[in-house]
Amino acid sequence: MKKALHALVLFFLFIIYGLPATGQGSLSVQLYRAAREGRVEEIQLLLKRGANIEARFADGEIWPYVVDDIKRTPLIAAAVSGNIEVLQLLLKNGANIEAVDDNNNTALIAASIAGQTEAVRQLLKNGGNVNAIGAKGETALACAAEEGKTDVVQVLLDNSADMEATGNMANGTALILAAKNGHADIVHLLLYRGAKIEPGGSSGYETALTVAASNGYTEIARILLGNDTNIEARNSLGQTALMEAAASGQTTAALLLLEKGANIESRSNDGRTALLWAAFGHHTSVARLLLEKGANLEAAAEDGDTALIAAACGESENDRDGREKAGLVQLLLNKGANFGAQNKAGLTPMTCPNRMHPPAVAALLEQASRVKKMAAGKPQ
Repeated sequence: MKKALHALVLFFLFIIYGLPATGQGSLSVQLYRAAREGRVEEIQLLLKRGANIEARFADGEIWPYVVDDIKRTPLIAAAVSGNIEVLQLLLKNGANIEAVDDNNNTALIAASIAGQTEAVRQLLKNGGNVNAIGAKGETALACAAEEGKTDVVQVLLDNSADMEATGNMANGTALILAAKNGHADIVHLLLYRGAKIEPGGSSGYETALTVAASNGYTEIARILLGNDTNIEARNSLGQTALMEAAASGQTTAALLLLEKGANIESRSNDGRTALLWAAFGHHTSVARLLLEKGANLEAAAEDGDTALIAAACGESENDRDGREKAGLVQLLLNKGANFGAQNKAGLTPMTCPNRMHPPAVAALLEQASRVKKMAAGKPQ
């Protein structure tokens, strides 16, 4: 009777879900699918019939219309879906809690990225390694901080996650990743729990303040500055937060940093000041702010470039039509920039390759050249 009932259940599963009758490989495919979709009774039957609990499949292999080629175990699939009943069942049946997907992420890391808080709790309760290193050299905490999963961050911290872990790649700590991606609540939380505010600069990482400034997250920059961060802390290029804000065209962030006392004439490893970084990026608004605050118009980088040379001779991916370049060149000329300045390669604003000069910029420079000749009493 029991065998007949079992056969009847299998028959209906085949009709409803397309469950193959034989073959461990086919059974394992169905196990993955059932785990992803939360079908507990089917999982129990498949495990009894010998389905491989550690077999890995990608969603794209199961559902052709899904674009996903990351192979996962059923446990990781359940963790990503947040199906706690399936998760517990698989763990009870011996699923390897530290098995990884194609990205080298464990179930705990995958659940953290997906924001599956209860799955994270269950995996930790069952012994999941809270500080395992995943795809990008990041722990579950770093991944959750990067993705803005505040509740998951809280759970991981409550389970002794290492706030200063940086893994095997220079992505930074959880605090840096939260600051970089604009997650102010997580920045608050990590600082409250004692995260080091500047673990990175000398080790080749960004600092929380530099990445916040670079991305224009003024609220986060304000939080960090209110927690005694070093406003002159530098990244691996020697850039301060003010330089990063200038290089990225983040005027509001630059203003905050200046108001908080940032050194306007600090130089990066290549000798660039904040004004030079703004000029290289053709960020007119930031350049105007820096000049209004007293930036040295003629400061030169190690290669001899001044702001005007950098503006005239540089290219910017975000300024294909040259409008920003023209506006910046006009600003610098109006402020009295030295038109005859020459860098170490012998280039002046006028002698840059022609391709560097959109028509509007060429016209400005030609006009400046005529004015200079008239002032010197030379024929035009």
